[in-house]
Amino acid sequence: MEKNITVVDKSPWWFNGETLIKKREKRRKESKWCRVKTENTCDEYKVVKNQYNELIMKNTTDYYLKKIQEAGSDMNKLYKLFDSLTGNVKKRKLPDGFSDKELADAFCKLFKDKMMNIISDFVDMPLPPVMETNSEIRLMCLKTINKKDLIQVIKKVKKRHCGVSPVPILEVVRTCRERH
Repeated sequence: MEKNITVVDKSPWWFNGETLIKKREKRRKESKWCRVKTENTCDEYKVVKNQYNELIMKNTTDYYLKKIQEAGSDMNKLYKLFDSLTGNVKKRKLPDGFSDKELADAFCKLFKDKMMNIISDFVDMPLPPVMETNSEIRLMCLKTINKKDLIQVIKKVKKRHCGVSPVPILEVVRTCRERH
C-alpha cells in the first residue's frame, strides 16, 4: 500500500517559473560536480549558482521597489515595509483569547500582574490579598499614600513613562520637585 502526501508550501514572492528553472539547473550542476569532481564541473556549478543568486537579488529588488512605489508618500506603509525588512515586527501587548470570557480572564490576569508589580514598589505598605483572576471579580480599593512615598517610588522608576498613566513620569517628577 502506497500513500502519497502532498505538502503545499507557499513559495516566496520572488520564486517564479524562471527562478524554479534556474534552481533545478543549479541542483543538476551541483550533483554532477559532486559525482565527477573536476575543475570544469566546479566552474560550471559556480557560474549557474551565481546566475541563480543574481536572479533572486534582481527579483527581490524589483519587488521592494514596486512596494515602495505603491506606498508613494504614505509614511505608515513605508514604515511598515521598513519594519518588515529589518525584523522590527512588534508583538501584540494584549493577550489573545478565543472567546469573550477567555479574553476577559486573560486581561484580568494581565491587569492583576501589573498592579501587583506596581504595588510591590511601595516600601511600607502591606500587599493586598491575592486577587482571583476571573472575569467576575471586583477590584480592590487601593490605599492612598503620602507624597514622600510617591516621590521615592518615582525616583526608583527606570523607565521614562508609566504604563498605567499616559502622563510621562518625567513631568510628574519635575512637578514634584518644583513643589518640594
